[in-house]
Amino acid sequence: MNKLFNTEIKFSNSIEFVLKLVASIVFLLGSYAVLQFHEPWRDELQAFSLVRNTNSIRDLIHLVRYEGHPLGWYLLQKIIFLFSADFATIRYVHWAFLSIGVLLFIWKSPFPILYRVAIAFGYFFMYEYSAIARNYGIAIPFYMLLCILFNKKNYLLFGLLILITMQFSLYSFIIAFSVAIGYFFNHKNEINVRYYLGVLLSIIGIILFKYVVNPPNDIGTSPGWNFNPDSYTSAFSVIANALLPVFKFDLHFWNVSILETFLNYNFTQTFQFLISIFLFAWIIKILYQNKLSLFIFLLGISIVLFFMGAKYHGSIRHHGHIYVLLLMVIWIGNFSNPEIQLPFKISSRIKKILLSFPEKYVSKSFIIIVVFQIFGTLQALFFEIQYPFSCSQEAVDYIKNNYPNKPIIACVDAPCTSVSILLNKKIYHANSNAFCEHLIFNNKRGDIGYDTLIVRSERFFNMYPDGILLISKSDSNIKFVSKLPYSKVFETDDAIRYDESYIIYQKSKSIAH
Repeated sequence: MNKLFNTEIKFSNSIEFVLKLVASIVFLLGSYAVLQFHEPWRDELQAFSLVRNTNSIRDLIHLVRYEGHPLGWYLLQKIIFLFSADFATIRYVHWAFLSIGVLLFIWKSPFPILYRVAIAFGYFFMYEYSAIARNYGIAIPFYMLLCILFNKKNYLLFGLLILITMQFSLYSFIIAFSVAIGYFFNHKNEINVRYYLGVLLSIIGIILFKYVVNPPNDIGTSPGWNFNPDSYTSAFSVIANALLPVFKFDLHFWNVSILETFLNYNFTQTFQFLISIFLFAWIIKILYQNKLSLFIFLLGISIVLFFMGAKYHGSIRHHGHIYVLLLMVIWIGNFSNPEIQLPFKISSRIKKILLSFPEKYVSKSFIIIVVFQIFGTLQALFFEIQYPFSCSQEAVDYIKNNYPNKPIIACVDAPCTSVSILLNKKIYHANSNAFCEHLIFNNKRGDIGYDTLIVRSERFFNMYPDGILLISKSDSNIKFVSKLPYSKVFETDDAIRYDESYIIYQKSKSIAH
């Protein structure tokens, strides 16, 4: 894959060492600084609340099954919770995991040093999987370890890493599964007891993943399977979002690709699809010389895109795993045997089509992708530093200072749980028709109309006349307030996360702040 890095710039070992050291220090300081500006939102806090409100692993598994994720991130938080009940600790541990992964990439990957530095400061490593404490960033160091060990015959350790990596998210499962297939196929000629034990550990990882993510019967948010061809066209188009994460230049930039903001829906879809075809052809071109890397990538992306088309299209945090997988197979391609024979053949006609991407644009295209990744980082930092990602903490501070012991009714429940979790307090969520702190995605919650909302809010204020009403500003149900004798007492700033800015009302008339 040397043609991918077509550069004349060469450095001595001592200069490379200095560049790695400087890049590592700048990344650690920069990503830590970004962490200080980021306010956690509901998806970050939800897992923390589940951990805080369960007394056993069995109870935790029961609640996690409604989340659609495996157990790894929750179990790690449970361990952290033994030492600290502060969510800030969770965020720092998450940042540490991501940082270890990026440092492994800077120091151990086979990419030229300038590419290593540029990739490290790209959008997904510097922002999406760093500042936002979800179950995606903590998998990064395990991905890097899988790449480092891919050409080694330590089957037990590799199988254990596969088992662990599978337990963070559906996407980490898909990546680990694809890499495991490639790894054990790559070493199929040197089978021994340890080889079989490594395979067994990988199979245990699959079973454990399936056991935890198997949804309960009363789950309420799991979409059905969709086999509409248009869904797969849309899924294929996410390749452009994954490799070129440049966003609409707007306060609510997050998850809104600039590729999705052109003239109209049909034009946008076509434009994204064509760019994705171009990028996919480029990927085939750069990976074809190492068929094992190509096989791993095609297996992984096929499963990802099938799931996105048939089940859940996802957001930028999900799409980014395609980019991560691409970096991994490029890395693996530098260590694995390029002459390995895979159990299928490609006809000469199809081969000609697949390899039609112009040779002279191979390295230039990768440079463009890396530049787009860095530009995505700059956009994210521009807005993150200036504006709150979520205004939940602002609402919490106001409530603590003015209504510390008052009952709260919230609408709608998803964004308002950020407030209840930070308050460490159960509030009445109109959607769920229950007092709770976090969401449980069962069939008891759902969208409700104005009439139901009015009935439930009136019933709430008849029971708690001194209570307060918390509403997400983005929610159209805010209109119903004008039908009732409520007065606005507080309004937060606007937030990057569009639905996590709030208005607080009281039933009795009061002067708005």
